[in-house]
Amino acid sequence: MLEPTSKQIEYIENTLDVCRSVWNFALAHRKDWCKSRKSSVNACSIDKEYIISVDEPFPNYHRQAKLLTEAKKNNDFLKSANAQVLQEEEDSEERYTKPNQLTIITMHKAKGLDWDYVFLPFLHEDVLPGKPWVPTAAKFLGDFALSEVARAQIRAAVHRQYMNEEMVNKIPEPETAWNEAAQLKKAEEYRLLYVAMTRAKRLLWMSAAHLGPFRWNIVQGNETMNLQTKMPCPVIPILKAEFPQSMMS
Repeated sequence: MLEPTSKQIEYIENTLDVCRSVWNFALAHRKDWCKSRKSSVNACSIDKEYIISVDEPFPNYHRQAKLLTEAKKNNDFLKSANAQVLQEEEDSEERYTKPNQLTIITMHKAKGLDWDYVFLPFLHEDVLPGKPWVPTAAKFLGDFALSEVARAQIRAAVHRQYMNEEMVNKIPEPETAWNEAAQLKKAEEYRLLYVAMTRAKRLLWMSAAHLGPFRWNIVQGNETMNLQTKMPCPVIPILKAEFPQSMMS
């Protein structure tokens, strides 16, 4: 068993203190902004809520990361923690939202940002929500791999206990765990798609080609591709039925 030295304990505790301070400040910053945008129905508070200019943008992750970078320049307490611990980014929001710039970015990275025009290509069912796929050599039980089974069982057990604290923390059977984990992953992927869709301020363009390669990550630009029929993300047919005037075949 490894035990940290007194110096290591001091460093760990200091790092935790810095993280708590940064988290609390960032949370208060956002809450103050939200509070400044509301008031009682019959009165406008002048002493109970923090008043912030109407032109002040929402303090999203990128803006707060930029503020943190600036604050560290003159704050020894913040300097004492590693930048990676604070998930600090030198990149500012302006890097991704410059006028007349084409930004290619992942859905995860786009959180907190917005553009006039957003294009979401390659929205195929095997990409989003995606399908569990295990190489033949790694298969353990049918379509399962040992590592995937273990992760699925643990995730399902934790999720069950979270949803119902009185439920006995029992590891589910492999197939049950696999199916539950697949549903949780699907829900998370759809939430991510919602984030991507809501980045657009004026135009949202979504597409799914009828043909595509087996895996996009194996495509090479200098060779002929073997294309196969692709099914669109299940969200696209629903949107097509809801907004037929906005769809193109």
